[in-house]
Amino acid sequence: ANDGLNSKKYYASITVPEDFSKKIYSVDSDNPQKATIIYKSRESTNYIATTITSRISNEVANSLSSEVISKYFNNIFV
Repeated sequence: ANDGLNSKKYYASITVPEDFSKKIYSVDSDNPQKATIIYKSRESTNYIATTITSRISNEVANSLSSEVISKYFNNIFV
């Protein structure tokens, strides 16, 4: 993804780290960890492209959050 950004092939990238699921499931542990996704965009991108990619990044994060919360509560209360 970084190579694509640097070569101007991509406008943005969203990376889900390898330990994302592990951190999600740590919520039940003694040491819960925050799960994050990584959003990067080309700084030289025009305003419209930056706005679109930022909005997509927010939608992905919101969708992941909703899905994780839903699964968590389904496991607890079902």
